[in-house]
Amino acid sequence: MYEFTQLFLYKFQFLAEIFIAESLFVVHLKRRDHFILRLILSLIGSFGLTFAIPIVSYGFLYQTAMFLLIFIFSIISVLVCFEESFINTVFCCMAGYSVQHIAFSVYQFFMIATLFDGGTSLDMYGSGAAATGFAKFLSFYIYIVFYLITYIASYLLLGRKIKKEQDFYITNNSLLFVAALTVLLAVFLNSVMINTCDAKEDQIQLLVPFAYGILSCAIVLALQFKLKEAKETEKELSIVEQLWKEDKAHYELAKESIDIINIKCHDLKHQIAAIRNGGKLDNDALKDIENSVMVYGSIIKTGNDALDVVLTEKSLLCSKNNISLTYIADGENISFMSASSIYSLFGNAIDNAIEYLVKEDVDKRFIRLHIKAIKEMVSIHIENYFDGMIKFEGGLPVTTKKDTNFHGYGTLSMKKLVESYDGDFFINTSDHLYCIDILLPIPASEVKEVPKP
Repeated sequence: MYEFTQLFLYKFQFLAEIFIAESLFVVHLKRRDHFILRLILSLIGSFGLTFAIPIVSYGFLYQTAMFLLIFIFSIISVLVCFEESFINTVFCCMAGYSVQHIAFSVYQFFMIATLFDGGTSLDMYGSGAAATGFAKFLSFYIYIVFYLITYIASYLLLGRKIKKEQDFYITNNSLLFVAALTVLLAVFLNSVMINTCDAKEDQIQLLVPFAYGILSCAIVLALQFKLKEAKETEKELSIVEQLWKEDKAHYELAKESIDIINIKCHDLKHQIAAIRNGGKLDNDALKDIENSVMVYGSIIKTGNDALDVVLTEKSLLCSKNNISLTYIADGENISFMSASSIYSLFGNAIDNAIEYLVKEDVDKRFIRLHIKAIKEMVSIHIENYFDGMIKFEGGLPVTTKKDTNFHGYGTLSMKKLVESYDGDFFINTSDHLYCIDILLPIPASEVKEVPKP
């Protein structure tokens, strides 16, 4: 039961391979307090439990169960070390198991196809003592090379996509179960074939399950990360839609406020008429008129009611924060856009600029907006002072805020909104400027004909 046979020793090799493979996917996850101590204790515990597993049989059923049990030890170790949900942990560990099995299958496929060591690479499942010799020495380095290539490629292609403190949004547990079942089936098939076939006499029969193991595990990895990306996109769209709803409600409130100001200023005519006819007003009444006139002076007229509302609201906010907001805008050029879309697009852009500029010196606080029609397109350019470095992913800036789950969606919302009008959205930083450029096609029914001379 506890004789140092090749299978007994391979248990520890398998555990080490699994731990290294899983680390490719969990390295960026949020660590628990006293991480190093937890890591050391979990490693000691896992190797101790692996040592305790007796070799009571060399049959494929027992071997499969043994490897599955060791895999469970590794999942528990990850849960002990990282502050992640159970489903996210299983996701990462399943990805690690798939990578380990791909590396194992690639190595064995090469060794069986070439019979480099005379087919002894499968002896790790046997009851004999450890093999020696020059071929065995070289096969060890071949093993290292294949595993290194597989692991490094897996991290570069998939592992680094998993980011710290990022929810995977994995809710389809049944699909994850199918993926796990597929990998376990590949492992079981390998155990069956290894225990029933001889490397020299049944070379083709052995190559088939190893090829299946490579293909099935690669498909499982692709399925896992496509599922992850799909759920992330679904979550992003849900948040963006919620932001649009909030922007629409905000627009309606802002428009109501502007309408009240317009009514109040209209009432000034009657007050002025009363003064003209010899009426008298006390100081409080005159002060009220003065404030009303100053507010009315801030109301912007561009030819588009929605744009007027958002620019008026933001200009008052800019004035409060000593930010210069200048614009050259013909609002009629974007009349094909809905009022809520206009409010959301320009509101998010100006709010982001204000949030940055309030931290800068007063003489650097400026926002410029330019909207113009170019043939059958509308060009929108928004710029503000910017001094610093910014990281881009997918053409969008990465939020600098710690809580990435709830920030960074304003710019994504703008991009999705522009795309909903079949437009193009660009962001660039140069010459101490943060620039947003948007190109929107004008619907054929909205294109103005240029009068002939």
